[in-house]
Amino acid sequence: MGLRVGIAAGVGVEIAALVAAAGWVVWQILVGGAAAPGPALALAVFALILAAALFGAVRAVLRRGSGPARAVVVTWQLVQAGSAGMIIGAADTASVALIGAWTAAALAVGVVLASVLDAWRTAGRPERG
Repeated sequence: MGLRVGIAAGVGVEIAALVAAAGWVVWQILVGGAAAPGPALALAVFALILAAALFGAVRAVLRRGSGPARAVVVTWQLVQAGSAGMIIGAADTASVALIGAWTAAALAVGVVLASVLDAWRTAGRPERG
């Protein structure tokens, strides 16, 4: 169960970041700081949908160690790590963005490692629940 709690903690940070980003985008739309409010709102809605999907996946991982739910979590980590890599590779990235990208990449590595170790540990055992 310890690895699953680690997975949940890591993904919980990502869920919080997605919700916070969506809130910040909506705030920017409301105060007039968004140059393109339509696409900005679409990105905020997408972030909330992604956060909800990750929440459901983590819940399934915690409850029964679900392999398909673990696959959703790992897939997101790969997308997140790839995005972080693109930000890190950008030549003129702001230092705050670099800190966020390195943090996201490290978090992704940690969650994937915990997911793989949890899957390996439970391999061959029938799922309960």
